[in-house]
Amino acid sequence: LKYGFIKHSMDFSPDLHLLYQRFLTAQVTVYAYKRRIDDLYRRLLNYLQNENAEAASSTIAELSMIISCLRREIHREQQEVSDIIQSILNNNRSLDAPD
Repeated sequence: LKYGFIKHSMDFSPDLHLLYQRFLTAQVTVYAYKRRIDDLYRRLLNYLQNENAEAASSTIAELSMIISCLRREIHREQQEVSDIIQSILNNNRSLDAPD
């Protein structure tokens, strides 16, 4: 009750549900990227051990591309989560405002 979140939780539960969905989506996305990066890293180590410079270079380029994509994805997710949180706070403030 200290911040009004519990008092008005039913009034903005759709926003909280949306926030929860965003976190789940982000978790799945990160897991997929992690699996792909782990696979490429193992492949890169194998290429380096076998002195296959061309394949290693190609794998490094793919890793760089994935890292860039992941950075953009994280930035986009941060912005969307920030917007949802701001909406929740705005809704809570409007509920607390005197009539």
